[in-house]
Amino acid sequence: MLALLCFVALPGLGSAVPFSSLTTLPTFNFFGNQTKMIGNRMGFSFVTNIPSCVSGAGYTPTSILVAVSTISVPGVTDTDAIKSLVNVSTAQVYYAGKFNTVPCRVARDLVQLSNKGLSSSFTLTTVLGYQVGTEDCDNVQGAYCNKALQPSSSYRVNFFILDENNVIRAYTGWSDPIRTLNVTDVLDLDLSGRSGGMVTITVLLSVALFTLVPALITSLVFGREKSPLP
Repeated sequence: MLALLCFVALPGLGSAVPFSSLTTLPTFNFFGNQTKMIGNRMGFSFVTNIPSCVSGAGYTPTSILVAVSTISVPGVTDTDAIKSLVNVSTAQVYYAGKFNTVPCRVARDLVQLSNKGLSSSFTLTTVLGYQVGTEDCDNVQGAYCNKALQPSSSYRVNFFILDENNVIRAYTGWSDPIRTLNVTDVLDLDLSGRSGGMVTITVLLSVALFTLVPALITSLVFGREKSPLP
């Protein structure tokens, strides 16, 4: 029974969806690998921005699957080639987690809240992000494992958009390589204290100088919706 439950929990398993049949999100851009944001790249994890205010033609976007590749050129052409580390612990391309889509209203409210009462000399840029690499797969409960990453290693991320029937309908495409830092070079920041999930990163920018003030970055945990086994 447990094996059957795990089987049906993974979208596309046993019914591969070719990437060529999916819609690509044209306006989504991943963080650049050279971003100066504190917390974006760490020794055992990194934070990447996520699609927000997603709209779909003929369907309702309801959730997002996070896929991670440990190889430089993911040679996958359909969703069935992406595994779960819960079932295939050695998978090089795997689903790390799943969370609900972010409504447009929530994204707007975050920006309005961030800029409230701020001096005209500064602006706050708020982005929604997902922390990749926060779990020990021996202790996870659920269909996916957001496995802790290796220092000084490169990874790629792909977000898949699911509709109200849990069917994959669109994707972002693979990010450029995102490299974790050498643990001897950086104090690993723990944004979670939890099993992993969405975070909000608020960055204070000087309008006059266009300089980043990393000491004023704050990260508020949204938490990841665990994907319950149906």
